[in-house]
Amino acid sequence: ARALLAKPQLLLLDEPLGALDALTRQHMQDLILDIFTKQHLSSLLITHDVNEAARMADRIVVVKDGKLAYETSGARGQSPEKIANTAARVLNAIVSEPVTT
Repeated sequence: ARALLAKPQLLLLDEPLGALDALTRQHMQDLILDIFTKQHLSSLLITHDVNEAARMADRIVVVKDGKLAYETSGARGQSPEKIANTAARVLNAIVSEPVTT
């Protein structure tokens, strides 16, 4: 909340909900999306949670080994089915790449 007082144009969120239980996480996602919509804020969300990214993002970028590995549209404001499909598409793109050691 303190970060919003300065009325930023861009807000960086680095794993903001990582330590929360599932119910609280969903409530906070709703709250964040509502604030961003009402205040017309842009954000950069860093998360390891593909479902969270799909639900909260307009655009999803996957970085692997410091390089752009995948990019797609998010499902922000869409139905639960659209969010699940987006998350599955991102996971499939990540997992389908061969793992090298």
